[in-house]
Amino acid sequence: MSIENQKTIGDDEYQYPNEEYVAETTPPDEQQPAEPKPANFFVRFVQNNKRITAVIAVVLIVLVAFKLMSSHRSKSIDAPPPPAQPVAQQPVQSVSAPDPEMMSKLDALKQDEQSSQTTISQLQNQLQDVRNQLNQTSVQQSQLNQAMAALVDQMKQLGQSIQSEETKKSAPAKKSAPTAPPVVFHLKAIVPGRAWIISNDGLSESVSVGDPVPQYGTVKVVDANRGMVLMSSGKVIGYGANDR
Repeated sequence: MSIENQKTIGDDEYQYPNEEYVAETTPPDEQQPAEPKPANFFVRFVQNNKRITAVIAVVLIVLVAFKLMSSHRSKSIDAPPPPAQPVAQQPVQSVSAPDPEMMSKLDALKQDEQSSQTTISQLQNQLQDVRNQLNQTSVQQSQLNQAMAALVDQMKQLGQSIQSEETKKSAPAKKSAPTAPPVVFHLKAIVPGRAWIISNDGLSESVSVGDPVPQYGTVKVVDANRGMVLMSSGKVIGYGANDR
């Protein structure tokens, strides 16, 4: 390095503190604003530290972008969905303003239902009346059957009485015909519990209590002490003319 350059450098180094001294000793009214110095310092710093400046710029850009994205997300989350309100309001409007034609149809259906219920109740009442009439008819039928049975009995009795009257009327004609003489029994012999009888036509029988005798009935008593046989018809068979 030459001597002149050294002198120049020495002068420059010597002048820098002088300038500071002058700046410090200058009165406040005469001082100028030191705005260019920070700008020059920033420019010098950027020129001398380009890599650091680029890194800082990238970091700042990333931070700004992240801030913008986070604010946008928070707004999108906090904001309520706009289509929810109009969708909820549409059915309310449809309910508040029903279709008159549909309402008239509903009223007609209600009236039809009421008339149907009335008709059903009337039919039920009529059915109950029919059941009551059937019960009364069954009771009357039972009474009629009883009356018919009584009438049949009366008809039978009337037929029997008519038949007996006819028999009585026809009896004299039969009497006019010749009839056989009545059979008369006489006692032939008797012992305790048994008797021997003989009829007027020569029929002889040995009888005891319970034996039948033609036209006399059955034997009720055989009385050996009295010499008689008592019959169920009330007749008594004895010896000879005592038979009665």
